[in-house]
Amino acid sequence: MIQLTVPKQYSKRRGFSLIEVIVFVSVLSVALISLIASVSYSSLLLINAQHKVVATRYNEEVAEWLKYQREYYGYAALEGHIVGGNPTTYCFNSSLELVWPELVNIGACPDFALENFYKRELRLSVEASEITAQIVTSWQTLGQEKEVQIVSKYNDYGL
Repeated sequence: MIQLTVPKQYSKRRGFSLIEVIVFVSVLSVALISLIASVSYSSLLLINAQHKVVATRYNEEVAEWLKYQREYYGYAALEGHIVGGNPTTYCFNSSLELVWPELVNIGACPDFALENFYKRELRLSVEASEITAQIVTSWQTLGQEKEVQIVSKYNDYGL
């Protein structure tokens, strides 16, 4: 009869216990879940920053257009777009050429129609020969409405 013997150096080796394997898998799971949560949060911040950049570009576009309107047509023409001396809101939800909306389109934007994601509003008010233009571009992220705004003031300095 042949008898196999295991050398002593190998006979004392043992595998991992079940508890050691469970602890390792638990620690690995917590680390992976933390990593995934961190990547998800970073992605959300990056997307929000991208929306802020686009919204700021839309705001600056209207601000430059208003500056042109003020310089080319004058203060009185700009003031003439404030209906009845009351604050007036215009909806600029077109990415095409900027023009003053018709009177029927004056008012807060009903939906996010600018590139199907943003809404851009211009609120004009006048006080003591100073026109205040508040430009707000907003969007929705995770059920919350976020916005970027620019406020400009125009004076009647007699051009």
